[in-house]
Amino acid sequence: MDSTKKVSEKVEIPIIIEKTEQQRTMSQILQLVNMDSFTDLGILADTSFQKDDSSANEEVTFVVQESEFTLSKDVLKAKSALFAELFIQKPSSRYILTKVKPKVFSTVFEFIKTSKISSELSEDAAEILETAHKLEISSLKDISEDYLANNLSNDNATSVLLLADQTNCRQLKLAVMQFIAKHCPNLVDSNEFQRIVQHRPKLGLELFKFVQNCLQ
Repeated sequence: MDSTKKVSEKVEIPIIIEKTEQQRTMSQILQLVNMDSFTDLGILADTSFQKDDSSANEEVTFVVQESEFTLSKDVLKAKSALFAELFIQKPSSRYILTKVKPKVFSTVFEFIKTSKISSELSEDAAEILETAHKLEISSLKDISEDYLANNLSNDNATSVLLLADQTNCRQLKLAVMQFIAKHCPNLVDSNEFQRIVQHRPKLGLELFKFVQNCLQ
């Protein structure tokens, strides 16, 4: 009986170790993905302002060029999964954003605080969508996506299509391809289309097939 128990224990140990290694690997992958997002936004933690995280209402300040934006850490974590991870990986009460325009972050920050946007997105819609995607603020991403879909033109169709593909906005991507097929099918013979093929070969092929199917 004793020998049977020992054999059983030896069989179970590798399984436990294997699960632990899988968990570590997944954790490392998630950390690398988040670090890429931190880099894309140019987020730098000001470690001189690092504080104890024991206060539930601790405020966090983001510095964007000459502008500062301050809000409760709890509110920021609730609205943005990336901010929640940022506070764990790079703890501080003050962060500097080097790759976001003040006007764009002001709109994003207003939405985080109020869940509303007081002014029209206009020419900043694409950058707001990209920032909302990186910060994982899905509701703001949806608003930006709808605005762009309703304000397509021959001049912005290519850039919006590339953005939609990059940010995985499927509805916006479909809206742009339908717009191109209806209003500017000759785009597939233009330099603009070559730019799409160069940067996103699969997207270029997908657009070409979509336009051809619509014209049949």
